[in-house]
Amino acid sequence: MKALYFEEVGTPEKVLKYGEIPQPQCLEGQLVIKIEACTVNPADRMFINGAYRRKPLFPQIAGFDATGTVVEVDGKTQTPVGTRVYFRHPGVWAERVAVPEAITHHLPDQISFEAGTQLALNLPTAWALMELVRDRVEESSEGFLAVTASQSAIARVLLALARTRGYQTLGFVRESTTSVGNLEATHVITYSQPDEIIEKVKRIRPAPKVVACLDPVGGALATQMVHLMESHGELVIYGLLDPGPIDLTARDYVSRLVRISGFGIDGWLARTPIDIQKKLRQQMHASLIRQPEMVSLNPPITFKTFLDEVWRDPQFFSRGPNKIVLKP
Repeated sequence: MKALYFEEVGTPEKVLKYGEIPQPQCLEGQLVIKIEACTVNPADRMFINGAYRRKPLFPQIAGFDATGTVVEVDGKTQTPVGTRVYFRHPGVWAERVAVPEAITHHLPDQISFEAGTQLALNLPTAWALMELVRDRVEESSEGFLAVTASQSAIARVLLALARTRGYQTLGFVRESTTSVGNLEATHVITYSQPDEIIEKVKRIRPAPKVVACLDPVGGALATQMVHLMESHGELVIYGLLDPGPIDLTARDYVSRLVRISGFGIDGWLARTPIDIQKKLRQQMHASLIRQPEMVSLNPPITFKTFLDEVWRDPQFFSRGPNKIVLKP
């Protein structure tokens, strides 16, 4: 079969190759999936560069997030041939891939293969993050959940999920951000510098009590979130948009009793028992059936191409923030 693969780490422009790779074998507990569409995310470039937390095994097919149709099953699996699925697994920039059944999610008929490519990362990440802070938010009837970089795809899903659960939320957006649109936050705070945030929140009446924060930024913004939260607050950092340090002292931890943790969906899934992952998949599928509009919270697809065209186009990975979908 044809695939985009690499045999050493480096920039995609230099190390990616397009050619024949052996067909995947369906091992116990696996499904073989015919790829219908896959997407390009920052993690893909990091993976090819060797800078991602998951390391390649050479020769390594690139890509993580895809949709497809089940074409072969192991006798012990329950998913029938012909099922439409979305999933996250290394090696999807190819015509076919073999993956564990446990990591696949059923793609509802009303959602296209192309739109579904963004679900495998954004929706499980949002659901898992909400699970991490659920107890802290729900134990306080007046507590607020803060969501930074609220214009991002994952943050929009977080705010939508929070609304369905009845949570009060603060959404934070930089003033320089374009095309924010409508955000499902109780209050939206725009700022130009992180050190403005606390004063802006103080102007809200009645004053919100922030008990938890989900932040993909880190750095100076995360520092301000710690000082904004109530004692026993919980900060979960799930991105590295600001590589700078979080400026805190031991006094900040001891006096405020704040808990700070990091999150990555691949690591979380690796540590999470299969029965809990199965429950998560069932909840997400039910949510998509009830609210198919959640797909529209993802960035619009602005560029489509084929796997062999990526290999021919040396400027492909310099296209900026466009959401790109690849077709085998």
